Amino acid sequence: MSIFSYVLFYGVMFILSIWSLKTDEKKRNWIFMAICISFFVFYGFRDVMIGYDTKTYTRYYNSKSADCYVMLEKLFYYFAYLCWSIHIPTKLYIALLTLFVIIINSRAYYLAFQLDNRYLCIAYVGMLCLPYAIMMNINVVRQGIAISALLLSAVLLDGKYKRTGIIVAFIGCLTHYMGFLILAACIVLYFIKKKKNIYAISIGGCTLGIVAGVGGIGKKILELLPNNQMTRRVLGYLNKPVTMSTVIKLAVYFLIATIIIGIMIRYKVEIGNLEKLFLAIYMMAGAGVSCITVANRLLISIDLLIPILLLRPSMTQRVETCGGISEKKLYVKGIMLFCIAMYLYGIFFDPVKANLGF
Repeated sequence: MSIFSYVLFYGVMFILSIWSLKTDEKKRNWIFMAICISFFVFYGFRDVMIGYDTKTYTRYYNSKSADCYVMLEKLFYYFAYLCWSIHIPTKLYIALLTLFVIIINSRAYYLAFQLDNRYLCIAYVGMLCLPYAIMMNINVVRQGIAISALLLSAVLLDGKYKRTGIIVAFIGCLTHYMGFLILAACIVLYFIKKKKNIYAISIGGCTLGIVAGVGGIGKKILELLPNNQMTRRVLGYLNKPVTMSTVIKLAVYFLIATIIIGIMIRYKVEIGNLEKLFLAIYMMAGAGVSCITVANRLLISIDLLIPILLLRPSMTQRVETCGGISEKKLYVKGIMLFCIAMYLYGIFFDPVKANLGF
């Protein structure tokens, strides 16, 4: 995969998404479908030796050994076993994992923009421009699948699909157990009715977690946890060296998340399940600062949520109501520029560059 082909592909996707603004609702849906298929082909049928996690999955899959999957979630092993049984080649196995992520994300975005799909294509392409959303598609990491499932679940729960939303959330958590931590935080926020209390608990919980992490209290608490697969994995991260770039990246993403919360407060956004999912990730990332690797993995996953959270119809309507049409146009352009800036950062300066193979 060359940097030229990568930038060219994204350039075409941007042109399609901007063109969709000038079309009607029906044509936008067709353009959205074309964009989704294009991303699946581009990410799905590629060199399987690109991306750390993809390389690992490829090695495990080729070994055809259950022992390799001991540290992975059972659902992941069962899917690999099914593919072995029907003799699916490695490249198709990786493509299927990519397909799952694309289907889950695209379904979540499509449902969230059903009332007004004007910014649907812009939001979806914008999401796939953000560096860690890119990595979650290139690497098809289990965490990416879990967060995508929770995203779809939140959208379903905000709509008329309550039972389906609960099932999707549970299945998603089975692909990566970190999802259960986020789900637990979401459940806590679900039972809080007052908007100011939700913000207070989210920001307060995040702040207390950061203080506990910096003070070393969190590490001592983690060491008291019962001995099981999840805690062993978390404790294993405690001894890993932490680079300054990881600390800076975590700080930047905390700043981005805090700004988004400020935007939500500024425009008096009604807090639905999607907003609670975002706040739950923010809170749990702060609580997990004692183990910076875990906190980092949690917080960067908001890349999958940022465009849908900020461009969904209910949000842009709030912007227009509070600031007028001119502010709404400036707001949308600002989000588009943010996505482009993060895309350029990802491919030129971030580890995403290494995962892309150039």
